[in-house]
Amino acid sequence: MGDLHPLGDDETIIAAMEQWRRDRTGVLQAAGTALTMEGPFEAPGMDPVYILRLEQPPVEIDVAVFRGGILDVTRINCDDQSLDPEGVEVSSAVELLAALDRIAGC
Repeated sequence: MGDLHPLGDDETIIAAMEQWRRDRTGVLQAAGTALTMEGPFEAPGMDPVYILRLEQPPVEIDVAVFRGGILDVTRINCDDQSLDPEGVEVSSAVELLAALDRIAGC
């Protein structure tokens, strides 16, 4: 897997995201986590390439994956309505997979 470039094509991100979905869907379901993944989108400018939602009641985690390895993560606790935003930067597909695992609690 290759490096992530802000102005390059999205093939590396797409390959990594699809691998993560294949490898983690069963693990997440077994842990009681629902995964919704939208994309890949043709991402002009500042639009995300993928949008993920992980539902781990009472917490929902939204992850927007942008070209260049930038992840915008928002954790929403439905019990107390708290928001916990986080920005994550990765430089390679391997780092992207590791970040998604950390975010999802895999």
